[in-house]
Amino acid sequence: MNKQLLTFSFLFLFFSAFAQFNTPSVDGTIGAGEYGMQTEDNNQKSSDGRTWFVTWDDANLYVAVSGYTNPDDAVNLYIDIDAETPVNGGTNASGALIGPNFDNVVPDLPFRGDFFAFVKNSFDNNKTDDGSGGWNAGTDNTLPKSYNDGNDVLEFSIPWSNITGAGRPAAFNWIGYHSFSGGGGGTFARVPTENPSGTSPDMQRYYTVSDTNDGSATKPFAQNSYTHIGTSNNSFGAITVYDFTMNTGGQQISRGNTAGNWVINNDLVVNDGSVFFGSGAGSYGTTFVGGDVIVSGGLLSMDQTNQAMDVAGSVTVSTGATLSLSTSIGGDIDIAGNFTNNGTFNGNERAVTMNGSFVQQQIDGVATTIDFLIVDNTMGLLINNALTIDNEITLTNGRVNLGTENLVLGANATVGGTPSASNMILADGNTGAFLRKMFSGDGSFTFPIGTNIGSDIDYTPVTVSNVTGTNYAGGYIEARVLGVQHPDLLNDNPDDFIERYWFVEQAGFDVTSYDISCTYTDNDVNGDESNILFGKRSNNEWEIVGTADAATNTLNATGLMSFSEFTGAQQNALPVELVHFSGENSGKYNKLTWQTAAEYNHDFFTVQRSADGRNFTDVAKVREGVGENGFKNYSYNDAATSSADTYYRLQQVDLDGTAAYSDIILLKNRNTGILSLYPNPVITQLSVDLAGYVADEIQISVTDSQGKIMPVAAFGPTTEMTTFDVTTLPTGVYFVLIQDANGEMLAYQKFIKK
Repeated sequence: MNKQLLTFSFLFLFFSAFAQFNTPSVDGTIGAGEYGMQTEDNNQKSSDGRTWFVTWDDANLYVAVSGYTNPDDAVNLYIDIDAETPVNGGTNASGALIGPNFDNVVPDLPFRGDFFAFVKNSFDNNKTDDGSGGWNAGTDNTLPKSYNDGNDVLEFSIPWSNITGAGRPAAFNWIGYHSFSGGGGGTFARVPTENPSGTSPDMQRYYTVSDTNDGSATKPFAQNSYTHIGTSNNSFGAITVYDFTMNTGGQQISRGNTAGNWVINNDLVVNDGSVFFGSGAGSYGTTFVGGDVIVSGGLLSMDQTNQAMDVAGSVTVSTGATLSLSTSIGGDIDIAGNFTNNGTFNGNERAVTMNGSFVQQQIDGVATTIDFLIVDNTMGLLINNALTIDNEITLTNGRVNLGTENLVLGANATVGGTPSASNMILADGNTGAFLRKMFSGDGSFTFPIGTNIGSDIDYTPVTVSNVTGTNYAGGYIEARVLGVQHPDLLNDNPDDFIERYWFVEQAGFDVTSYDISCTYTDNDVNGDESNILFGKRSNNEWEIVGTADAATNTLNATGLMSFSEFTGAQQNALPVELVHFSGENSGKYNKLTWQTAAEYNHDFFTVQRSADGRNFTDVAKVREGVGENGFKNYSYNDAATSSADTYYRLQQVDLDGTAAYSDIILLKNRNTGILSLYPNPVITQLSVDLAGYVADEIQISVTDSQGKIMPVAAFGPTTEMTTFDVTTLPTGVYFVLIQDANGEMLAYQKFIKK
């Protein structure tokens, strides 16, 4: 809102706050202050050489007219005491849309009229609507009135009971005009003054008295409102009103190529017909709505304007209604209240800025797509519907709280602003809602998520990088986080763990590989951070996939192929089934070895064999391993092999029958040696046992999960035991590869660098 509008609003509120209640003497004389604030657009209004005065108290409505030079001219007054939204909506039970015929004038009303008064020196009549779109007969010559010929003043009062059937209404709308003596001449001295003359005038303007209470009442001439009546207007210019209503089916309002500003100090209502903000212009007027934008039917289109619509209240789009933002740059919408869409919303590549100042703004209703969403509300934004952001969500100020629905970012969507504990997305797992990112191909993305638990507000994002895959068709990765210890750690009371875990899930494409980094806070660390490993839980089993980096407060893993739950804990707290699984061909049989770091509800392993890597058969059950300090070593010698290459995998079976599978390994049927690594995980020195290999016939290397050769490896070892210094390697997952002289893979084994 600009300074001019702020000044206007301040003056409006200042003058509207004066006490309203006055009890004038109905004597044909208007005394100083008798009608309250007797200045233009407050308690008085001049029109066609006559001046209206209006006030009230708890019992009566008082009206006076000065400049009343012809006592046979009549004062006509219409009042709406139960305003609809739109103001001329509803049914005939709510009032009449056409006035009764007095002095041959039959006006079209801007609201549903409930009361009519016709007053002149020699006669008066007042009546209420009949509930069927017409009017009752009313009563004649019952109103207190006085005409002073010397002062040219007509003054009268109307009991509120005549108008409402009870007492003073809380609010009302009204219009007034004079009709000529003898009729036939139409109207004059109209209030509001913008209304037309004629015998069948479309009265598009009216006054809104939104509060009648003493001390807080609206001044009777202060709030000038507009209702469109009649045919289309395609060159609608500047306007300043209180309420603005479009409810005329088949008709439209267009600002065309005019540059006039619209200042609507309360509500903009479209219920039928269309409103366009203009097209074909070099410059366009601004639009300010001090209340709500209510599109309950029809179309509200910002058309081609390059000016934003500034809404101080809420925006509501009902079923069957359409709100379209501009097709031109700059034609955005700024909303300080709530945004509810149950109809059709067309973003047209424009921005929706939520910039309120109350506790939470809701984006509610049916599934909605917004091209650009800007969050600029330090008190936060609550999302209660399925919302998709196609281009960018900008986190300028405030946290976005997901309700029960996922927030979806399109395949091309990015995150703007500076995400932090103050500006982030609260996908905190309490409602199960995820932040979902669509993927149409390989890529990377940081999920700017965190938690808000009491006074603890933590920004703990997840980054998935180097994502590769195939068959992208509606593919996505989604994430949420909980700021508590994972409930399914093997050790219920571990000494060293991260008090936080992440759900990272995927669907819609086949994953080849990805890296992941989960950020935790200092307060999340319990115990010795150097003992914490990065655990991934899939099919109710844990796997150590990486380590904690104390310098960056991150848990990191590379080369993963599936998504699940992630956390950090000491080794014996993660019920890890496999530290490694490898094999070698001895010439007579294939020797398989594997190691577990801990076992939780474990029953047995089944060794499975395949000739093609797809169709596996059971070979043997292995129940017992040997080891100490939480590690167990297993082995199996498979003698029933052919001369062909053989694929193996392990099926791990729990006590309840639940099964999980290891990675698949391939053994070439040739005379090779045994590859063993220790310690694993390793910090400084990695020992590689190459028993059985001929040094002159092999080459050995160390690679990261992407296959990049690390500078720590040597070629052509001269002994069966080689030691490598891996101190300089970053924490993560690596592989030792054995290849023949032609570069063909003979064996490989994974190790973890802490």
